[in-house]
Amino acid sequence: MRLSFSDPPINAIALQRGVADVGASKRFHLDYGFAVSSSYGTRYVAFDIGPVKLTGNNRVNEQFWTASSRDETSVDLH
Repeated sequence: MRLSFSDPPINAIALQRGVADVGASKRFHLDYGFAVSSSYGTRYVAFDIGPVKLTGNNRVNEQFWTASSRDETSVDLH
């Protein structure tokens, strides 16, 4: 993906991670001073860290994540 000067500026970036234990990830980041911006029980957590939104999503399908992690060329940009 190439950006040109005619493209609108990027105001924020979301870094989404699949984690095995959302609660443990939440406690870990809270211990390091991150503020939770939204949380949905054991399925999802988002941290307020400025222009970058850091999220943790429950890895429901372990087989999907294992197969996806082998393909380093696939990037999902929404």
